[in-house]
Amino acid sequence: VVLAVCQQHKDYYTNPKNRTFSMVVYESPDSGRTWREIARPSIHAKEPSLTVTADGALLLTAQDFRLNGERNEMWVCRSTDGGRTWDKALIPGRSYPRNVLVEQDGTLLFLRSKGAEKFELCRSGDHGKTWTFSEGLIDWRPEDISAFSEVSVLRLKSGNLLAALRHRRPVARSGAAPRGHRGHALARTMVTVSGDDGKTWSTPRPLTNTGEVHGNLLQLKDGRIMASYVNYHQPFGVCVVLSHDEGKTWNTDRRVQLSFSAVTATGNNGWPVSLELGNDRFLTCFANNAYPYDDPPTVTCETVQWKLPPSMQPTQLRSKR
Repeated sequence: VVLAVCQQHKDYYTNPKNRTFSMVVYESPDSGRTWREIARPSIHAKEPSLTVTADGALLLTAQDFRLNGERNEMWVCRSTDGGRTWDKALIPGRSYPRNVLVEQDGTLLFLRSKGAEKFELCRSGDHGKTWTFSEGLIDWRPEDISAFSEVSVLRLKSGNLLAALRHRRPVARSGAAPRGHRGHALARTMVTVSGDDGKTWSTPRPLTNTGEVHGNLLQLKDGRIMASYVNYHQPFGVCVVLSHDEGKTWNTDRRVQLSFSAVTATGNNGWPVSLELGNDRFLTCFANNAYPYDDPPTVTCETVQWKLPPSMQPTQLRSKR
């Protein structure tokens, strides 16, 4: 297992000249029980995502965070030696994905926001070396048109595309945001489906309540869909829910609580990612604001290996909107 994390400069909060992030890559030989650092790619970036391409390379995407840069680009980096060295490139656009989809034919696809009403579909037919771009129109309800980001996408067994996105509810409808919310209190995770390979998308539907964001989708070997996300309200922490009908309904009444301490009401971390290890085991990694009262606050990256409880096994699952 290979993990990429962003690390803010040690005096990020006190020195504007060092208000930046660096990338660190770790490797685990035992499915997440122990970790060792293997690389520090020379890029200033945050919000990384790792994917194994069809040719066995590692692909890292991340939001550009260079000093004094306009930050209107996104990093796409490739490694052919397990994450130890990286070929680095920038592509236009400051929005970034939560995951990259590897299609059956090896094509790579990720989605980003294109304004408030469209997706930008980014595809590569050569394992991430070059990219083409197109747009997909989302059928938003007029009252819901607002900024969105953090898009995760899956190809369903039916052939449709399912996307989860972070949607910021319009302030006019939501009221004033609480102090220190950093945008999370007005945001929620929504899902939308495309039946024409991304050209058009259905009206987005809420997957979570407000304050529950950083959604990441995973298709299980048995066909069910898992969504991992973070709560920015009590009891806080990282949660997992399942869908057995390709994202139409979710068992939000029986979610799995993996952590109670990953966030605080004013924190800015979480971003869980889950992997299916086999034998009913899963690995979820996330940022944890475990030391919010340190000066400066200390955020750690944690992993948890876990199994679905009996109530969420395939024969027991009953999804609820």
